[in-house]
Amino acid sequence: MVAASAAIGARLLALAMQKAAEVGCFSQKVNEDSVFAACALLLILMNSVAPLGVAKIVAYSENIAVTKELAVAWLFQVLYITLVSTEMVHVLVPAWTYWSGHFWVRQSRYITVREAEPVMVTSEFPLAARYVDLIHAETLVLAMLVCDCTSIYTIGAECLMFLYSFYVYFIDKYFFLRVNRQTYYTSPKLDATAHYLMVIPLSVIGYLPLEMIYIDEHRKWLNLLVLAGCSVLYLILVRISQTCNEPQRELSDVPYVEVASLVPYNYFNTNHAHVLRTLHFPSIVVPPIYPFSAGKEYLQGGQFADYDDTVRLLETLMLIAKSPLKGLDDLG
Repeated sequence: MVAASAAIGARLLALAMQKAAEVGCFSQKVNEDSVFAACALLLILMNSVAPLGVAKIVAYSENIAVTKELAVAWLFQVLYITLVSTEMVHVLVPAWTYWSGHFWVRQSRYITVREAEPVMVTSEFPLAARYVDLIHAETLVLAMLVCDCTSIYTIGAECLMFLYSFYVYFIDKYFFLRVNRQTYYTSPKLDATAHYLMVIPLSVIGYLPLEMIYIDEHRKWLNLLVLAGCSVLYLILVRISQTCNEPQRELSDVPYVEVASLVPYNYFNTNHAHVLRTLHFPSIVVPPIYPFSAGKEYLQGGQFADYDDTVRLLETLMLIAKSPLKGLDDLG
């Protein structure tokens, strides 16, 4: 029961941190997800090992000790309950959201497309949350390996993590390609953040060989010193690797028109300020344009449409620009 409450508490902490990051007014989505990944991982790790820390303090005051077998059993319970709760949230919440919106739209006779579209659009793929979940599970397994590598709980956790890795690969691939809508990041900062966060599980497993080396009781601080040195070395290697693999943009003579003809999104239709400016202040030099939306590339006209409806699209845009949208004047 305590392990279940710890696993559910970790999930609630992750959701609360995600909401806090969303209201943090970040200018870019990648910065929001990076901050969420770092803070959420630290919170749920502290939540998972907090009962062991409390037990350690109580045992020290009572002149008793917390055995490694007890710690491994606790970590195993937290691990499998966390995996089950995580996958239930990952699968059931999108299904519930979709079908509730589906039946709400079907049962309403007077709902408009503008009202139904936000309900039926799926959420973005939770890449940052999946990073947090996988690093958290990996850290728990490695902590069990350090505590007692011969325990039946440790062997079971390794087998469970092995099967879970295959499950995550296929289910996330399906959700990314078939269920969730696309997410456009402006930089690989989230991946770089995940590389830095991997220092936590690698530091945990790095403590295993130190446990096998006999050191005098008065020199136990050497273990922590060696562990800190290895962590700093890993961070330096990560930074060097990222610097060496940064994409290099080469100057070319390819004109912008040719590049823009290959993809339906560009600087203009993904710039919300420019789109609003063209709608409210249209001109011949700067005509109104449709904002880019994944799945609605046909609105850009030309080769991205099923047929040549450029004239009809421009007429619709001019009507929108001339007459304000209904209800917008009542806002604010």
